[in-house]
Amino acid sequence: MLLKFEGVLDEQTACVLVDSGHGVDVSALMGDDEHLAGVLVTHAHLDHFRSLGENVVDGAPVLASAPTAAVLEDSLSENERNDRATGDVSAALDALEPVTGWRTLLGDDAVRVHPIPAGHAPGAAGFVVQFRDDGVARHLLVTGDFTRTQTAGYPALPDSLPVDVEAMVVNVATADDYERRLHDTLETTLARALDDDTTLLTAGSLTGVHLARLLAAAASRFSLDVPIRLVGQPAKLYDALSLPAERVELTPEYAQPAAVLDSGAVTIAAPETPVDGGAKRLFHAIEGDADAALVQATTGALEPVTGAACTTDAFEVRAHPTEAVVDDVVEGYDPLHVVVGHENGPALDAYKDKYAAFVWANQDAIEQTLYADGEWQAPPWVSERAEQYVYGNTETTGGTSLADDAAAVDASLPAVEADDVLLHAEGIDVTRLAERFGSASSGDATSAVDAAEREDLSTVLARLEEIEALLAARGVLDDRVPVTVEEFGDRTVLVLPEGVDVDDADDVHVFVDDD
Repeated sequence: MLLKFEGVLDEQTACVLVDSGHGVDVSALMGDDEHLAGVLVTHAHLDHFRSLGENVVDGAPVLASAPTAAVLEDSLSENERNDRATGDVSAALDALEPVTGWRTLLGDDAVRVHPIPAGHAPGAAGFVVQFRDDGVARHLLVTGDFTRTQTAGYPALPDSLPVDVEAMVVNVATADDYERRLHDTLETTLARALDDDTTLLTAGSLTGVHLARLLAAAASRFSLDVPIRLVGQPAKLYDALSLPAERVELTPEYAQPAAVLDSGAVTIAAPETPVDGGAKRLFHAIEGDADAALVQATTGALEPVTGAACTTDAFEVRAHPTEAVVDDVVEGYDPLHVVVGHENGPALDAYKDKYAAFVWANQDAIEQTLYADGEWQAPPWVSERAEQYVYGNTETTGGTSLADDAAAVDASLPAVEADDVLLHAEGIDVTRLAERFGSASSGDATSAVDAAEREDLSTVLARLEEIEALLAARGVLDDRVPVTVEEFGDRTVLVLPEGVDVDDADDVHVFVDDD
């Protein structure tokens, strides 16, 4: 998708390209008086950067969140070697720039962007695009592919932001059973390894990183003696992301499959089905072994491998929200404009007139105007009555005054940074894992009472993690401020710092730091 900003530079229209998948030709989308000011890459899946080397023109920077930029450096080169990334990959790498805060693209902050977490894949980001017009800042949110669950410790797409989102470009690719299938992949893989099988888990490189973090977190949580090994490209990306490696062994290069395969261990390799690359070599080493297991985390693009002597399992794991979640996200932000992307045909048509907003669900390359002459513009096909209805049901239409609310214009937005993995926040059924693995011992004889106590503890821990994830999702754990303690007669009062306003006392949670 190409965003165009007129009037920012004299006699030229500045353009911003969002992602660069198969067959994109940005020059064909621009006129003689238009130039490319930047490319936003939301995440490092091939269908979002395949043609990047063909579309770095006019000296435009390629902007991505810091973790996505880190893995793109390797992913672009790797896919160029496999003839899957096209164009001048070296030029794209030279233009690549990690972004962690507001990044000005045009003029004196006339147009600038800020990455925000998006779930979906390790390091994935949406972008808030801010443009200024006549003393007012306007905000457009590009979601990219997203989930409302964390991914490998990276936060989910937030359900609100400290800026008014007046327009959204929302990717509506959906999956009905993502969380269940992710859980089944995790549980099955652990079960195979605990049966002392030589276990090979195949997945896309970034999905392999995600699964490695989940497996490590589950093994730590339930004290399971299951080595987790990332090999080949997934190991390179894990290392590029600088993720914790206490429970994950990284082997980017190896001479023989036997060096990375072992009974009772999980070896994670790419691609998602073992038809080529490192995964093919490893599968050939175990396919005739009845005491081995192959678990495939696929996207549905290829048929999974079956019919081997080893045990085979396959789960279609597509990290997308349900349609109901997409609806909740759009309705929560309450934008005036909703531009629907990353779908086509009937799946795209289903979004027309779906929200109390101006919905653009077009399947053509016709340029459309969202904002002009200081105002958001209704689509040309919308009736006056429908236009009044949309304006009457949308609150975020006034922009943010640069003079009256400068702090909001420069608001600090959530960072795209990995934290500890919270299994429940990732969509994993922790209670179900506890029922299967929580009372597992290493062979020592223990009493039924001890086993029951461990199971009860696991259930309690699962509930505590659920509460923590809920608080984190609501932002309760994000905004901590120090307070002072004052005594007024027989009352002890906690005094908030100057400038911190709270409308509802129920929004305040007290944390005591033992230090």
